[in-house]
Amino acid sequence: REAASHENISFEWRIVPHIEKQTANFSKLSFTSNKNTQPAAQPPNFSKYKLRPEQLRSLAWMLSQEASIDSFMEEEVCESILPSLNWRAEGRVRRPVRVRGGIIADEVGFGKTAITLGIIDAAPKVNGDPIYPPENMMEGFIKTNA
Repeated sequence: REAASHENISFEWRIVPHIEKQTANFSKLSFTSNKNTQPAAQPPNFSKYKLRPEQLRSLAWMLSQEASIDSFMEEEVCESILPSLNWRAEGRVRRPVRVRGGIIADEVGFGKTAITLGIIDAAPKVNGDPIYPPENMMEGFIKTNA
């Protein structure tokens, strides 16, 4: 996650009557389909075992999620109750956080593991940085053939 600059952080507080029986109203979690998504190209090192067209659609969606610049508002809420006056003091801090990724909810046997390996192979950078550190920073890293 990327830290937001201090200018984008907001702080709010309020004092309200305290009511014991409050329930949160969360929006219903919904999933979107990628049936109309244009398939991605085969990952570079998948020449022997190719991903299927439906897996390439999921890969295209995953790549678009990783490239997203959309922000999510992270929120922290703290409250304290003053029972003698039946008041509740609430404080809330919010900041935008750039969130990548998502939920791959494909069915069992669909090849989510293969798609995940495909995005590792297809994405030359992670969070804008090269996957491999520069040669002068390789000391202390375990060398792999992957």
